[in-house]
Amino acid sequence: MTRACTHRGVAMRFRAGLASGLSLALPIPASGTGACSVPSRPPITHAGPNGNAQTVYLLDPANYPEALCNDGSPGGYVFRPGAGRGVRRWIVELQGGGMCQDNATCATRGKSLTSTAGLISGVSPGGTLDGIISADPAVNPNFYDANAVRVLYCSSDFWTGNKPPSQLPFDRANAAETWYFRGRAIAKAVMQDLATKGLRKANEVLLTGDSAGGVGIVLDANDVLPLVPPAARTIVATDAGFALDIGAFDPNSPLTGYVSPAPPTPVELIIMQGEAFWGGRGDLPCTLAAVTDAERLLCYNTALVISEFFVAPPVFTAEALDDLAQLRDDGMPPGRPKMATPAFGYSTSFALAMTALLQGVGPSNSVYAPYAFLHQMFAGKGASGEAFNTPHMFPLHSTVTPQQAVGKWYLDPCAARQRIGTTLEGKDLDSATKGQGSALDPLGP
Repeated sequence: MTRACTHRGVAMRFRAGLASGLSLALPIPASGTGACSVPSRPPITHAGPNGNAQTVYLLDPANYPEALCNDGSPGGYVFRPGAGRGVRRWIVELQGGGMCQDNATCATRGKSLTSTAGLISGVSPGGTLDGIISADPAVNPNFYDANAVRVLYCSSDFWTGNKPPSQLPFDRANAAETWYFRGRAIAKAVMQDLATKGLRKANEVLLTGDSAGGVGIVLDANDVLPLVPPAARTIVATDAGFALDIGAFDPNSPLTGYVSPAPPTPVELIIMQGEAFWGGRGDLPCTLAAVTDAERLLCYNTALVISEFFVAPPVFTAEALDDLAQLRDDGMPPGRPKMATPAFGYSTSFALAMTALLQGVGPSNSVYAPYAFLHQMFAGKGASGEAFNTPHMFPLHSTVTPQQAVGKWYLDPCAARQRIGTTLEGKDLDSATKGQGSALDPLGP
């Protein structure tokens, strides 16, 4: 079926989320309509395994002169062709890997996150594509035979930068003057280059990303959508990229749920510093609609961009209510906090605010948000694809894995589903994971 969904009062509900613990209180740009017309499709069928090899492709600087990594090496991607009935289905993933917003944080970035030096175009990169782009039908039963692309992350800018160095050569200790920040140019160039690999014949495209890539796929969606065949059934899924703008962890503020009332919030600080350091912008239609500098900065906030329907295709958001990476960035000590501690109190405040925000994504967008301490769910993280296939408990005691949830959504993305964990099925009552205590979902007793 097709279904038209219009959403009135999105900004009002977004502001209601602010009252539940968010600190962002700036005006919000004009929203999109929230209409959804992507057709449903029958269950995916397959015609055998996908034995195709994965290959690295580095972008030719002569064709894509701006698509450069931090050190000036060419951007690139890993590609595995589809097979059988998946030859016209494409999964394009923006790789994650954090970001840096000043010389000090950039100096700690690993080589693979700033450069493609050492990779050879046309050669296997080693390792295997995992999770939602795995070729193993046991790990990825819906998409294992699709064309799979991992766009390599080497720009350190949430895929949003647009700044060349002011001097050369590259100096790891002087990112402000000697680094390229060209994430958006890399994403667009790869989509253009994929046309030579068969993307122009695609009839189904899923644009996705995890962590920093989950941020990037939301903020770059309107830049890359024009590069997808117009007739293709195109949808967007973000993993661990839904930003909660909440005050920093303050162990001395029990009356506010250990949430600091002092501005700026960690998210605001990252956006303000990053926008200046990377020279980029947020979502394109949001930026064009912004009137003030404050509104323009809001266009980096993925929660707003999704909730205000600036991304036209339906969006599937996978986000843990207690995202370990976001909690870390907010100043909470690493790992799962102990009960009856300020850190646990803050994590509870964070989860409640995240819940309120996710409930406002609108009727044409879907949510998969377990009440758990973890970060990233579309990645395989092991031979058995543990993260992608870890079950989580939701209201009414339904147990669903990320793989199952995104697979069902893919068939009918306009029939939005919101699976959001609650304290009743919470971190210590989650029967799907209680006692396992894995590094990915440490919910054991």
